[in-house]
Amino acid sequence: MFWISHSFVSSVSFENQSLKSMARVWQSQRRLRDEYRPAVTKPKPAKKRSLPGYDFSFDGDSVEREITCPDCGEKHDGVTGYVLNHGDAFAIYFADWYPHENEAWVEVILGSFTEPDYTDDVTIGCRYGYVDGQSEPAASLFTPTRTGALFGRILDREDAMTSPRIADFWAVTDWLVVNDALLHKTVYHLPPKA
Repeated sequence: MFWISHSFVSSVSFENQSLKSMARVWQSQRRLRDEYRPAVTKPKPAKKRSLPGYDFSFDGDSVEREITCPDCGEKHDGVTGYVLNHGDAFAIYFADWYPHENEAWVEVILGSFTEPDYTDDVTIGCRYGYVDGQSEPAASLFTPTRTGALFGRILDREDAMTSPRIADFWAVTDWLVVNDALLHKTVYHLPPKA
């Protein structure tokens, strides 16, 4: 049995308000950029590796944060970022690294991020780490802990496995562990299983 300890629980309402504002700005900047795109555009930066059927890229830089675990007092890293697919808004992700457990916890919002009710948004979560009976780390679904309108419908493990968005979730998380620096460092460089 795994136990989750997220220090952000006490600041959920602040984070949700902040995320709503960031999502609003994100949509508006993309609309303005598309509406007023100059006739001659800058060459696009080299693309990071994407999966077949997807053309993922980051929308801006991710926001790194340091979190103190309320249970053990240890500081650990976290990151929040935006992912585009074929240049359109696709996902917002939150990744937290728990070094004392050698685990990375990832929550991903998938949807159109359309206000006011975010009806098509869903949030799915997975944990990267060691599991019983396996020598290599694995990704396993869990029920996300963040809440708020922007997160849409929070899917537990059973609902996530049958969701039409599960393939999109695994595609974006697979891409993130290769392309997000924190996830790459933590997932691909876990210490050997004890």
